[in-house]
Amino acid sequence: MLTEPGADGTTSRPTETKRHRLLGVPFRARREGGTTGVGTRRNTALGIALVAVVTASAVGWVAGRRIQSPAEIASRTAPPAPSLISVPVELRTLTSDVVARGTVRYGSPQTVTLPTSTLKPGSSIVTIAPVKGAALNEGSVALTVSGRPVFVLQGAQPAYRDLGPGAVGDDVRQLQESLARLGFDPGARNGVYGSSTAGAVASWYRAAGWTPLGPTDEQLQALRTAESETFSAQSERANADEALTTARAGQTTANSTVRTATSALNAAIEARRAAQLQLDAGRAAQPPLTSTELAALEAAVIQTTAAIEVARADVAAAKDEVSNAGAAVGAAERRVSLNASRVTQTGSVVSQINAKLGTQLPANEVLFFAGLPLRVDDVTVMVGEELTGPVMTLSNSQLAVDGALALNDAKLIRTGAAVTIEAPDSDVRATGAVSEIADTPGTRGVDPQRYYLGVTFTQNAPVALVGASVVLTITVSSTEGDVLALPIAALSVSADGSSRVQVQEPGAGTRNVKVTPGLAAKGLVAVTPVDGTLAAGDLVVVGRGSRAATPRGSGG
Repeated sequence: MLTEPGADGTTSRPTETKRHRLLGVPFRARREGGTTGVGTRRNTALGIALVAVVTASAVGWVAGRRIQSPAEIASRTAPPAPSLISVPVELRTLTSDVVARGTVRYGSPQTVTLPTSTLKPGSSIVTIAPVKGAALNEGSVALTVSGRPVFVLQGAQPAYRDLGPGAVGDDVRQLQESLARLGFDPGARNGVYGSSTAGAVASWYRAAGWTPLGPTDEQLQALRTAESETFSAQSERANADEALTTARAGQTTANSTVRTATSALNAAIEARRAAQLQLDAGRAAQPPLTSTELAALEAAVIQTTAAIEVARADVAAAKDEVSNAGAAVGAAERRVSLNASRVTQTGSVVSQINAKLGTQLPANEVLFFAGLPLRVDDVTVMVGEELTGPVMTLSNSQLAVDGALALNDAKLIRTGAAVTIEAPDSDVRATGAVSEIADTPGTRGVDPQRYYLGVTFTQNAPVALVGASVVLTITVSSTEGDVLALPIAALSVSADGSSRVQVQEPGAGTRNVKVTPGLAAKGLVAVTPVDGTLAAGDLVVVGRGSRAATPRGSGG
């Protein structure tokens, strides 16, 4: 034990040792003049024992915390008792959809090519080209060709021929209706291009600042040629009539000659008969005639017989003249008939040409479109070029979407199917319909392994969507109304092959309901209860799991 020195340098009291501090044993200074050795040793032993007890207790407590029995370990690691996982039955319309991407454009693009016109032969040079982005309404001039306008009118039938006085057809009727809408009276809208229609066309052209197309040089030349042919036919007809008159006169003379020759023949026959009678009487006369007298009678018979032959020859010659005269008359009559027909034909040509000499509408000066207005999307010609093909591409103001489908999706979709169109960048949502599905892959610029899909908007959409990428949701099939719908996982198959669902009762029990499944889509299936009741809100079992894993709000 250490002692502290006193103030005078002598040892006065013992000091507290480091061991005392570590063992926590209180240090009691011995009093001067008393016995302290034995008490100090007793206190030190007591402190050491106390520290040993505390240390042993701490070690036992830590060991007790770490050591567990097998039963306790099994109890702690065993899974909790499983519980039913259920979801409520929904009443909703169930649809099966195909989702695709597309790009919005102006709708119904069509390539325009000008028809040809027989009224305007020769080359066609573009003098004013179409303007890209321009709007075309009824009465607009889309372009000019060789200094002549090309008007835009509304009509279902495209222009395919020149229209002018005398033309009849539906294309004339739609022209008359367009003229009336533009404020020019075409008369009766009967599909006949008459003087009233020609006058309305002339007024329309002049009001637009253009000269209407009247008779062309070719038509005038054709009229002169037809009139010349008519005059020639009429002259030939007159000559034929004169030849017929002459032939008929010759026929009359020949007939008269035949009659005269026939009378002479008859007289010769009668004279021979009389001469024969006289000869017979002379031969039988008594007293008999002299030989001279009989010779005279025989000579008379011979003479009259010769006269008969001459008369017969005259008759035959006269009849030949009659036949020739008849042939001449027939030829003259045919000539007259032929020239009469020619006069009629040439006269008809003259009438037709005259009928078409009014104001006309060339086929390449008008474009008919079923719907207006239209927009010029692309121009394929320039000023000074000769027209040899398409001049421009037009589209209407209705928007459309170009998309593409995989083969399996293309098989499911039909033209006319409803489409929901969404533009994620602008939050626009609209409805549309499938307008076209390609029969072969790789058409209209899509990937060779995909099929072109065309969609038209069925409601007005903002023009700002043009060029935007949109999402197309196409309804493939639908329940066409609200049905009972539940997860496919809730269905199970009974031993007899029927489908059923397990409905969780408010208590702990369940009941089975036999159902007939219908359309399946989006993880749900439409069902119809067959045996038992099932209603919206009923909880159907979809599986079993721990209570901790039960989804919130699932009713499990």
